[in-house]
Amino acid sequence: GESGTGKELVARAIHESGSRKAGPWVSVNCGALPEALLESELFGHVRGAFTGADRDREGLLVRGQGGTVFLDELGEMSPAMQVKLLRVLQEREVRPVGSNRVLPIDCRFVCATNRDLMKQIAEGSFREDLYYRVAVIEVVLPSLRERAEDIPQLVSVLLERIGQRVGREPPRLTQPALRKLMEYDWPGNVRQLENVLTKAVVLCEGDRIGPGQLGLPGRPPRPDSDVHSFEQRERARMAELLETNRWNVSKVYLQMGIPKATFYRKLKRYGLDRKA
Repeated sequence: GESGTGKELVARAIHESGSRKAGPWVSVNCGALPEALLESELFGHVRGAFTGADRDREGLLVRGQGGTVFLDELGEMSPAMQVKLLRVLQEREVRPVGSNRVLPIDCRFVCATNRDLMKQIAEGSFREDLYYRVAVIEVVLPSLRERAEDIPQLVSVLLERIGQRVGREPPRLTQPALRKLMEYDWPGNVRQLENVLTKAVVLCEGDRIGPGQLGLPGRPPRPDSDVHSFEQRERARMAELLETNRWNVSKVYLQMGIPKATFYRKLKRYGLDRKA
């Protein structure tokens, strides 16, 4: 899913609702660390493994024993690290940097990315064998602009959470304010929505939030020509993927990174028919 769609929240919900909820939760952003540091963080290291390694250090995968390890931004991982991670997933063991000893691990892995991994595989920047190792069960998180109908419920949940955080009864949104939220296209997704609501709650002096208090950046409507151009490109891509995958729609909507229901709506809107 796109940045801000709540991938880590979903991963944590999987952890907390599963059989490993009593175990540790370990989160790692694979795109935030250079390769050498990421290897040491994940697998650990022994004293003297590299300059500055003055003591043994346990890796995060070992710390996650019996729990869940969340690997965020998997698509940012270097090819060399992909090979090492693949071996860990296959053998269920890790070798700390600088050590000849292997340590068994037993944890659930949940991975996330905002990239199109199938495209990266085609470009040679992501390993196909690693993809099929981690993509046993895929959950595609749609962008907020693709599920505007969910915004009222999200607003209710977020306002309650924000109220608890700032220590006040959360104000309610007027209908015009809610309508403005539903019409906005949310490039920052749920994260941006929460930030907008937090600011509105903090600055609100009464018990109602109006459209003028949302502070949404002005964004001129897209010209019809831009919309039509986008739809033409999207229709052409859908048609090409359907043909390439012999109308296996499950593969196509996963490759496009959109929910199944959204895919079928677009299929109908664009008049794509296998018989055509």
